[in-house]
Amino acid sequence: MKILSKFGIMFIILLVLLSAMACGAGDKSKADSDPVTDPTEETPGTNPDDPGTNPDDPATPPETPPETPPTTPPETPPTTPPETPPTTPPTTPNVSVTGVTLNKSTLVLEVDDFEQLTATVVPENATTKTYQFDSSNQNVAVVSETGLVTAKNAGSAVITVTTIDGSKKATCGLRVDPLILSSVSISGNVNTYTLTGGTKFKAMLTPDIATSKTFPTGEDDSGTPNVPARFIMGETEVTYELWKEVYQWATTDAGGGKRADGGDLYSFANKGREGNDGTSGAAPTDTAKQEPVTYVNWRDTIVWCNALTEYYNANNGSETDLECVYSYSGTVNRDSKESNATACDGAVQSATAKGFRLPTSNEWEYAARYIGTSVPSHTNYKLQDGVYYTKGNSASGDAKAYNAASPTVGNYAVYFVNSGESTAVVKSKGANAIGLYDMSGNVWEWCFDLSGSSRVIRGGGYDYAASLMQVGYVYKLEPNYEHSFYGFRFCRNQ
Repeated sequence: MKILSKFGIMFIILLVLLSAMACGAGDKSKADSDPVTDPTEETPGTNPDDPGTNPDDPATPPETPPETPPTTPPETPPTTPPETPPTTPPTTPNVSVTGVTLNKSTLVLEVDDFEQLTATVVPENATTKTYQFDSSNQNVAVVSETGLVTAKNAGSAVITVTTIDGSKKATCGLRVDPLILSSVSISGNVNTYTLTGGTKFKAMLTPDIATSKTFPTGEDDSGTPNVPARFIMGETEVTYELWKEVYQWATTDAGGGKRADGGDLYSFANKGREGNDGTSGAAPTDTAKQEPVTYVNWRDTIVWCNALTEYYNANNGSETDLECVYSYSGTVNRDSKESNATACDGAVQSATAKGFRLPTSNEWEYAARYIGTSVPSHTNYKLQDGVYYTKGNSASGDAKAYNAASPTVGNYAVYFVNSGESTAVVKSKGANAIGLYDMSGNVWEWCFDLSGSSRVIRGGGYDYAASLMQVGYVYKLEPNYEHSFYGFRFCRNQ
């Protein structure tokens, strides 16, 4: 009994052990099939005994891909720059002014005469190129901010230009001689006229070239007219100051319906304006009286030339009187009103009279083109019959064509690009070889020539393109047309 009991107990213990092993095997199977529900399951990769596990791997690799993109650059780098430019532009180095010069170091003027000084700042690429002019004696002469010197009284003065950057200076010594009224003086090829009212103007004698020779005309230089006989041409376009003094004398009734000299009164269709924005017939102003007269038609200009001739005669002292150039049926043209249009449009220009007149179109073009008999320092010329002339595609005096890669037309012409849409004081740009200013630009200039019912007008105006500054370009207008673009220049026979 005791033995059976001992074996029974051992049997029971064996059954318990077998039961426990069976339970363990069942639990492991369940964990393998559902690891999420078993919090005691080991993290994959942490047991070196697991199949396929490398003991050198990190203990706990991340379960998600890394957030940082690969550092390897793309195989093809971008070929275009960023679309958005830098907000801060590159800094341009400051270029200091090293000096300044004037185009003239000395000047001799008479009272009420004027001259344009031109300042050049160096280096050309200086950052600040502004400057200011001053006169040492404003009782003798004054100078505008652009360098226009006007003589006031006899004496001496020094005109100084000073740069804003660096205070660099240049000077021009000035002597002003007393005014001699109602006279003409000739120095070389320059005739200087001084009227009773104090207005002064100059005219240039053209070179002595045989009239049997020809010169080029037209934009393509294809014309071959004969050189005109020597004549005298106004240095500048007729200024409003000059126009006004003559107009006032010619139209003022001194008694009995006559002028001060006893002659017949003049009548004009237009009173003229001071530059492009003056008031018709107003008194000249100090700032703009040297701008061209505008709003005058062709009829006004031929009648005014006769008036200038008679005004000169009335005050020329012992000098020989000049004969009026324009007449109709033997009567001097003194009326440019519309009611007298037939007499104006039918006016005859005397070939022998030495009074003041308009140039012909050929005279105008010859004076605008002439360079000389010596080879120019540039290549923009036409050689014809031993004389060099500016090409027809250029402004008067210019060494380049108007459409050159780096044009210089602005050095000789007041036109659309540099005018500020306004006329300028005459002589504000460079002169041509004869010494004539503004032959291209500022205002168009009436010539005498007829073309059907129209009249020829030359030279281009302040509000026109560079292509119309060409000395070979010919324009035409009706004789009664007037505008701020149109003025004139006179001449006379030698």
